[in-house]
Amino acid sequence: MAFSILGLVLASQNSAITRFAIVLRDRARLGITEPDKTILAHSLQQLMEKILGEVLIVALASALSVRLVLLTT
Repeated sequence: MAFSILGLVLASQNSAITRFAIVLRDRARLGITEPDKTILAHSLQQLMEKILGEVLIVALASALSVRLVLLTT
């Protein structure tokens, strides 16, 4: 059971990292960093911070579940 939970945690972490990479790719393509698009750039910056926060939470959960698995074996 612990390994299935660990698998779900790792899958969600990979999903968050993939979303973050897509956002960065799209930002580079659209050139959102231009001064006339500051509102859009600010919104995208908030989105990236939110995704990064999710990645950190999932990474922490992953580390804790791995530790739990190691302690129970």
